[in-house]
Amino acid sequence: MFHYTNDSGYKGISSSPEWLFRAAQPPGDPKVHLFGAYFTDLPENEPMLARKLRIPKEKLRYVFAFVDAGISIGCAVIEVGTSSSLG
Repeated sequence: MFHYTNDSGYKGISSSPEWLFRAAQPPGDPKVHLFGAYFTDLPENEPMLARKLRIPKEKLRYVFAFVDAGISIGCAVIEVGTSSSLG
């Protein structure tokens, strides 16, 4: 599961020891884009990702990745264009 964001979103989410994803009203028609925090199963190497997620390319700068490791869930934040292991 992934959450894509820009620099200000990354700073807001990671500003506390426990990540906090705040629900908000995204721009656009509120009947189409509902109030919430958005997550996807589309990975960062998905072709035309910004278009598929209907977000600006700048929102692909950081990705919070969550992986089910069996008993526990591992998570990491990755600045796109770099590599990081999930743990």
